[in-house]
Amino acid sequence: MSRISTRSMTGFGLLALVPIVILGMSIQPNGQSLGAVSVMSGLDNPRGMAFGPDGALFVAEAGRGPANHSCFDDSTQADCTCPTCFVDPTPDEIQQHTCLTRAGGQRVCSGGTGAISRLWRGVQERVVTGLPSIANAAGRAEGPNSVSMLGLGNSYISVGLEAAPDQMERLRDGLGSAFGRVVRVVLPSGNGRFVADLVAYENTFNPEPRIFDSNPFGVLAVPGGALVVDAGGNDLLRFDNNTGGLSTLAILRNDPSVSVDGDQVPTAITTGPDGTLYLGQLTGAPFPDGAAKVYRFLPGSLPDQALVPVCTGFKAIISLAFDGAGNLYVLQHSSGSMALMGDGAIYRIAASAVDGSLDCTRDTNATRIAADIRLVRPTSILVGADGFLYVTNDGLMPGQGEVLRVVP
Repeated sequence: MSRISTRSMTGFGLLALVPIVILGMSIQPNGQSLGAVSVMSGLDNPRGMAFGPDGALFVAEAGRGPANHSCFDDSTQADCTCPTCFVDPTPDEIQQHTCLTRAGGQRVCSGGTGAISRLWRGVQERVVTGLPSIANAAGRAEGPNSVSMLGLGNSYISVGLEAAPDQMERLRDGLGSAFGRVVRVVLPSGNGRFVADLVAYENTFNPEPRIFDSNPFGVLAVPGGALVVDAGGNDLLRFDNNTGGLSTLAILRNDPSVSVDGDQVPTAITTGPDGTLYLGQLTGAPFPDGAAKVYRFLPGSLPDQALVPVCTGFKAIISLAFDGAGNLYVLQHSSGSMALMGDGAIYRIAASAVDGSLDCTRDTNATRIAADIRLVRPTSILVGADGFLYVTNDGLMPGQGEVLRVVP
């Protein structure tokens, strides 16, 4: 993968040693601080996170599309050109392509600004660069959505493709064939290769048959491969390292009760302390409050029966994480009655509710935490070995994204 490279953040206008910024701290009588500390900053559309075996924190950045946004500056231009990303590109393949129009009439360009950043021993740096990224004029990007690892040498990155339904291949023809895929990479070196094409799988099998759509989002490294949540295809797929193939583990069928068009939009995947898999869903527009669920995966079941709702009543779930005691943290991308206009929110569900001993709905057995911390389009949550929560904030903006360390 010749275009994936490693470099420090020096040329990005950030100091290597990231300053600590205190946000909304309040000291309690017992001496414990409630609030958030910004431990990483200046990120481009940050998305999923993972801790490495050495305790380093890795963050997937969806990037900012082309490094040079000049093609967006002149509104009188009928067309603009931008670099594109290919699988295993050579210098001769870095071509110029006409920008395409996506749903909503927005002009988009691609470039190699997707990245993986690392925080280790207090130093923030980009350790993987050159990953594919699509962005509009405002800088909202689609690119690396998630990162997961089983050791530094067995890591996976999902690369999204937020295209209009049935337009996936048209978008890739113009902006690059690297979108809608999974990368297997060695971290932090950045050596890797594309190993799975979810768009091709969707076009061939289309497990949830309502439309052809694919947008790889959550990824989880497992022995022998990786599990990938396809937010566009509404399914859970497994990539097998031995065969190089994909297979369908679970499907969320179209359901008009969750959104206007019935779109389910699964996003998050995590593992409980006992090894059980859990998925979270965003739902489709208008993202009604109370429609999103947490699902438990039942191994060995038919794909249509493999996901069972265990916690209900949420809105726009974007990420899930367990602590060592079995409590589940649910990150809502937005709050409020409709659309995605409100701030995000974190809810903690006690282990006794997750395992089914208690009724598990947001308004009965879930506790909102860190409510005084403003979360603007948060995109992922982790529980660190230190017991703190780590949350990506401003996840849909270039250069403004950060990682907050939150006292739970």
